[in-house]
Amino acid sequence: MNSISTRSGPPSVRLLRRAVVISCLVSFLSNVDIGFAPGLSCAGLSCAGLSCAGLSWSGPLAARLASASEPDEKQAAKQRVATQDTQAAAYTLGTHRQSYFKLDENGALELQDKLPYQSEKTYHFQRTIHPDKTAIVVMDPWVDMASEHLNNYFGKIAESRVIPLVKHALELGHPIIVLTNDPDVVDYNTDVHAELVTLEANGKLSILFHQGMDDKGFASYLRSRKIDSLVYVGFASNMCVIGRRMGMIPMVQQGFRLYFVPEASAAVEVADTWQDQSVHRATTKIISQWIAEIVDYDEFIRVGRPARVAAAPPLPSK
Repeated sequence: MNSISTRSGPPSVRLLRRAVVISCLVSFLSNVDIGFAPGLSCAGLSCAGLSCAGLSWSGPLAARLASASEPDEKQAAKQRVATQDTQAAAYTLGTHRQSYFKLDENGALELQDKLPYQSEKTYHFQRTIHPDKTAIVVMDPWVDMASEHLNNYFGKIAESRVIPLVKHALELGHPIIVLTNDPDVVDYNTDVHAELVTLEANGKLSILFHQGMDDKGFASYLRSRKIDSLVYVGFASNMCVIGRRMGMIPMVQQGFRLYFVPEASAAVEVADTWQDQSVHRATTKIISQWIAEIVDYDEFIRVGRPARVAAAPPLPSK
């Protein structure tokens, strides 16, 4: 380090200059910015006959200053690498959908003489899922419905399918969005499963209210977070899941790619279908025809896990 003389001038001036030099050195060594009186900043030491230009240093401060001098494109490249390192790993997932018309391998209509043509069957696909761009949407997992029968029926599916799926999706890096009613507006159908409340309190998922957002607002919310695909679970498949403003039909019309996990959902059945769940099964087929591709629950749960993971138990009956 170059020597700096502080011995010229009256004693009071020398003391002042020494104090400034000490403050400057302490600031450099501790990497902490300090406040100087007006006219006594480190940058202005030369006007008092004390130049800092000859000082040299190393350590974190030097690294930060060196980094600050890098070209903008290098800094941007480093930021991109850091972002990529924190992104969840993509994975492949089998899906299927029903179609009256012939579909190509990407799921688009195949044309013959510029027209779609009949080839009715179930089409299977292998999709690459990017968790950071694919949100799990849990529709109305209520525990306070006016019907104890529905609370029990949907509650069993929430316990056996929805909650395990949400926890596994978190492990894979998916954002989780729970939709429900605003308790300040609605007197019931507001409270969601306790484990979801705990996850929200721990910052693991988001809870949004139907009364605070429509489909356009939800689309903006999702796009601002770089989300372009949605996986729907929850209740009820033939009502809120497809029909709510943040449900499947509005969101497919907003341009999002949709998936549906029927085992992690259920319908409000009619009197003679609670046992065979034929309303839910029919709704799933309708969804698969034009709204979303179907994801098998067990296949999703196996993603990233050893093959020995057991299949989920049968859906609960009435």
